Amino acid sequence: MLRANKQLTNFIEKTLNALLNKKTQRKESNKKKQRRLRSTYFVKRLWGGYSSIAIPELESIIRSQDVIEEDKVNALWELFRWHYSRENYHKCLSILDQLDFLDGCLCEKYKKWHLLTLIKTGHDEKSVNVLNNLLARNTVSPEILLLASTVSGGPELSHNGSTSRLDLINNALLRYNIGRIKLIDSNKNLDFHNITSESKYETVYGGDKVSVIVPAYNAENTIATAIHSILNQSWHNIEIIVVDDSSSDATSSVVRSIAAVDSRIKLVRNTSNGGAYSARNRGLRSATGEFVMVHDADDWSHADKILEQVQFINSHAGVVAVLSQWVRVTKDLRIVGPWRPKGSIYDVNLSSLMVRRSVFDQVGEWDEVRVNADAEFVWRLRAYYGKAAVGKITDPPLLSLSLTQDTSLTRMGTTGIQTLSFGPRAQYRDAYRFWHRKIAEGDGAKHSNKLRPFPIPPCIASKEKPTRFDIVFVCDFALKGGAFASTLQYIRAAEAAGLKVAVWHWRKFDLDPVSPINPKLYELATEKRIPTLTSGDLAETDCVIIGYPAILRTLPDAIPDIRTNMVCVIVNQFASRLLSGEDEQYNPIVARENVQRLFGKDGVWIPISHWVHRLMEQDERYPVPYSSPWHPLIDSSTIKVRKNLWRREQRIRPTIGRHGRDAYTKWPTSPDAIMMAYGVEKDWNVQFLGGARFAINKLGYQPDNWRVYGFDEIDISDFLLDLDFFVHYPHEEYIEEFGRAVLEAMAHGIPVILPPQFEETFGGGALYAEPEALGKVIETLWEDQSKYTNRVEAGWKFISENCESASFMRRFIALKKDGSDKGTVRDRWPHVSSM
Repeated sequence: MLRANKQLTNFIEKTLNALLNKKTQRKESNKKKQRRLRSTYFVKRLWGGYSSIAIPELESIIRSQDVIEEDKVNALWELFRWHYSRENYHKCLSILDQLDFLDGCLCEKYKKWHLLTLIKTGHDEKSVNVLNNLLARNTVSPEILLLASTVSGGPELSHNGSTSRLDLINNALLRYNIGRIKLIDSNKNLDFHNITSESKYETVYGGDKVSVIVPAYNAENTIATAIHSILNQSWHNIEIIVVDDSSSDATSSVVRSIAAVDSRIKLVRNTSNGGAYSARNRGLRSATGEFVMVHDADDWSHADKILEQVQFINSHAGVVAVLSQWVRVTKDLRIVGPWRPKGSIYDVNLSSLMVRRSVFDQVGEWDEVRVNADAEFVWRLRAYYGKAAVGKITDPPLLSLSLTQDTSLTRMGTTGIQTLSFGPRAQYRDAYRFWHRKIAEGDGAKHSNKLRPFPIPPCIASKEKPTRFDIVFVCDFALKGGAFASTLQYIRAAEAAGLKVAVWHWRKFDLDPVSPINPKLYELATEKRIPTLTSGDLAETDCVIIGYPAILRTLPDAIPDIRTNMVCVIVNQFASRLLSGEDEQYNPIVARENVQRLFGKDGVWIPISHWVHRLMEQDERYPVPYSSPWHPLIDSSTIKVRKNLWRREQRIRPTIGRHGRDAYTKWPTSPDAIMMAYGVEKDWNVQFLGGARFAINKLGYQPDNWRVYGFDEIDISDFLLDLDFFVHYPHEEYIEEFGRAVLEAMAHGIPVILPPQFEETFGGGALYAEPEALGKVIETLWEDQSKYTNRVEAGWKFISENCESASFMRRFIALKKDGSDKGTVRDRWPHVSSM
């Protein structure tokens, strides 16, 4: 483990140094941004699933003498937010001390959270001192007054009772021009269940009806407070639809007793528990109002909340829905604030959404999942109608109170609020954003809970229970290149063979953790109903296939619980990018250790080509490679092929080109080799899909006969069908493990010409020549139709013998027959001191 950590640290240093070296080439005005790079790099990984690595690195930045103060403050603030969100409040206090030391005097943003942290850790005397310093200022914000109502004791709160705390709350509301809060029973203490509010408006008895849907499950202790706060609204024309989601307590009895004296209340009872969003949909079907809004069973609303929202939505053209804000409180009405510190103690109240009833006909109902469907629905409205179509009331900023309870799904377990940055909620959000992008483009199907238009983690859909699969495929599914495309084709082939499959997205540590999953995966997963596993999911499977070994360099914070009989690692990325060992991507020893930690076995390591098989045999850090390479698959029946393969009679000049990532590894090292390999000053049309910045920089100009398209700028098939020759000459030392782009060119009926090192991989499927000989090869084929078509057929033969999708099941059966991990581990593991 120590070796792995040291090696990871070395890797991180190399990555950061490379990034910094690139940055230093920019203008002087970017220096400040360059110096902050280190903290921002690790902050992303802190929240993106690699906190065990990011926290020590951020702490190192704080101790360093070589970074600017702004960088240290950034690192401290993010560490504070992280620990606060995990309720590590004593750690937060030590961080705040360091922030105070750096800044000299904490700004109000930090002071708010300093005060809340002191309250949570029981430091009453210190809380009073901090509060008094804030109250001594010439201007005291309403937020500080609300926080003051939470502090116990002190000279500024000499009465220290419910009345003085209530005065502070009402002083804050007065500044917001909101009617004051008062006690229902003045003989009782200030309490969430003992408050009501005054309106600043006359009661409105006419106007559009508002249907308020209140899902309730075992809410006998809070439902009366929620209902009475709604009945007390200054907007009188309402109906309250309480949906009892099969409670086992007296929830329904409490509702009936209130309904007996106010006919605006309806009670709907579910015979089985379906969750809050299913209950909302049940209530929606009973709603008769022009507006529909939701209200949780443990929330309290100010008397003017509905009126403010109706006025807002009616006075803003194009607005179809509106939200308000709230603050989280304890039962004795002490401020809790957001789960993750930010500039304000208020949060947008997604459970306050008011919607025009007619919009449901277009957008569909709420997604019936366990958590976060309220956020999905709001963003769905924005996708259909535009971002401005959902308004938010910020003045006044406080119209609701949310009772914080330890049993809330927003705090509990594997789907808790912390997973918004990494885990189930983050995965769910990424998936629905894929669908919302389609909606915004006019291509999204209407939401249906029977056939959800995007895939989700099983733990979001229902309570945790094991699901059985034949294969779970693991990859960094945010990639766009060969590893992603090959893994996706394996998934298609397995599903076509009738196997039950799931996928697990594992983002590579050094890549941007917030990058969305490739929509091609979501398209397939939606069509074939393939689950997307994440932490919190339980799965049993015959086999786990890891489609990108570079992700094994670093374990994420949380993972799905997968029990498997067999693990396979497809080696489509060698340990280093170059034969010299430079540009290392992972250490096979560390990768094997991590496979062992996850699954309790070394795994079957399957080379993607004969070349990789040989390289693995020569590198003792790898286990013994599986005997038969697994070439990438392609379904040739889905590939378009042009009618006239040889076009010499229609074209005077041939068109050559290639597609792929624009990286240094994809181009020859010398300008002369680039010129010879890619037809500079030749009578050819040359086209690239995926960019050519590296080559152009090497040459110092873009040749006149070059046409360059960005990655995915045009369809790959359309691009290939316009080529007469596919030419691919990468860096001379680059380990091109296979070359999926080559395979796709062969499938489209394009002759392929490569440097000689590829012959071990593609055999008779391609032609091979050094760059200086390339022109002669192209000239020969371009002038001879028979030779040209023979090369096309040679490529098709290679595919039929090695890469057809239909061969997947044969491979899988042979793999299972060979035995899971038997015979794959070397007699000894070498001791490697560095990566």
